[in-house]
Amino acid sequence: MNDLDAKFHHIGVGSVNDGSDSPVVKYLYENGFILCHYEDVISFDPKDYDGDTGDLEPMVDAIRDDSSYLCYVRLARGHGSDGTRQLGRLEAKSEPQIIAARETNHKSGNNEVEGFEIQEFPESELEAAKQELNSDAWKIYKGAQLTAVKQLSPEEHTGLSEVPFTTWSNWDPAEQVFDLYEGNNLNPRDPRSFSPPQTERLCEEFLRLVRPNYCPLVEPGGSHGTGDLDLIGFDDRTRVLGEVKNTTSPPSESDLNAVATQSRDPNTDAYLFTRTPPENDYPEVIVINLSTVIETLHENQRTRKLMERMVSHGSSLEEDASE
Repeated sequence: MNDLDAKFHHIGVGSVNDGSDSPVVKYLYENGFILCHYEDVISFDPKDYDGDTGDLEPMVDAIRDDSSYLCYVRLARGHGSDGTRQLGRLEAKSEPQIIAARETNHKSGNNEVEGFEIQEFPESELEAAKQELNSDAWKIYKGAQLTAVKQLSPEEHTGLSEVPFTTWSNWDPAEQVFDLYEGNNLNPRDPRSFSPPQTERLCEEFLRLVRPNYCPLVEPGGSHGTGDLDLIGFDDRTRVLGEVKNTTSPPSESDLNAVATQSRDPNTDAYLFTRTPPENDYPEVIVINLSTVIETLHENQRTRKLMERMVSHGSSLEEDASE
């Protein structure tokens, strides 16, 4: 499974009745659709649109692609999201679909939402769609339906790195996403069980244990203006910086150079936390293997509980409450 490339999809399209909470969009999300809008045009070709078509073309290309993808789907809060996420397969060589919706006072067909009529047409039936959907009352979505969809609760997807604002994009998820999808238990003593934000937090906790006077200055991760390093703090008069890489490949030269540049200051200790050791030696950089981080944290009751809860997706919280 984890040989699949992954896609991130945010459903934030406008609703049929221009309201803030569209039952149609929520219905399609709950039924495993990926979709975008970009004008009420019955076409998958950006040339047929007057305005910007944004992510329409890359989404349609992925639907038609010879490869399958694992898709992680988030519904916008304005469409009534309950905080869940969807994980599903976009099968290879799928067919893009026109999904049309309009308000109605009667029900017909099997794809109804109360107060709305929904019709679906595959790409091979575009001409039929144009004849059938010849009213301005129709809202025309474009997309496809995923297979083998699994819903993730807020507890299950907490800590995953989500793309802030984009309809459709490539996504480099933590390996834990594939275990979540397949229903595998995550091992709290395996670096692969943790997402990038979780790994950064664990490395911060490691510094707190090995340097009792360590104090973070900012939240882990993100761009802080200091070589875009993940950890920034101090220990007495010493500035402490850290870069975190939880990947199968060794850190890149640019990552190492960013850390090494900061470590040239005699009042700075610069760390590189990595699952895979760097290919070249940088004496000025303190390299810590993530397995060392995890084993150190496992020996401490508080941080051991932290790791267990990170991989338990809320189950340990329920167990604690019942004790």
